[in-house]
Amino acid sequence: MRSCFCCSLLQGCRCVAGYHFVSACLGVCAILFSFVNGETTSLGIRTFEVIFPLVIFIAALGLVYGLKRKDRCLLLSWMIVQSVRIVLEVVILIILIYTYAVLDDHTYADVDVGETAHSEETAHSEETAHSDNISLMLGMNAAMKVRSSLLICYIIAITADIILNIICLEAIRSYRAVLAGVNGVPVIYQAPEEDQKRGLV
Repeated sequence: MRSCFCCSLLQGCRCVAGYHFVSACLGVCAILFSFVNGETTSLGIRTFEVIFPLVIFIAALGLVYGLKRKDRCLLLSWMIVQSVRIVLEVVILIILIYTYAVLDDHTYADVDVGETAHSEETAHSEETAHSDNISLMLGMNAAMKVRSSLLICYIIAITADIILNIICLEAIRSYRAVLAGVNGVPVIYQAPEEDQKRGLV
């Protein structure tokens, strides 16, 4: 990658740093908000929910500072954290797709049961208990459809985030390769005019 769409590689990397710094701040704020509301989960999940956003936040700070100082080690640290994040998002995406498939099968099964019960109710109108069961089944079916719609939204959002994170990772990797210079010789920080001459800004 030699450029980030309509901007230079360095400007694109700065946009990547800003985006991930803001998203990391929002993640930390979400964790603090959950603590204030007293939302409780298991200890293992709570520990992961606290530690991983903090790691992403620290890595985002390292990315901002690494771009400013042209430090390849800090960029590599962010790339490692970002790779782990992408792998976790892929795992979550697979789980969501599996959950949607299972939930979708249950939804269609409930529709068939509801239709069968409805025909029996028409034949035996004196049994009011069946009518209550049908209403309950239809209500559960509607709730499952809402959950299916939410799962589709989550799947689309996580897929888009994975694609965006892969593009960001490739941009930082390309800029880190540029900083390596010719034959792997590290580039010492230079003035902005030198960046313009090299086409980095």
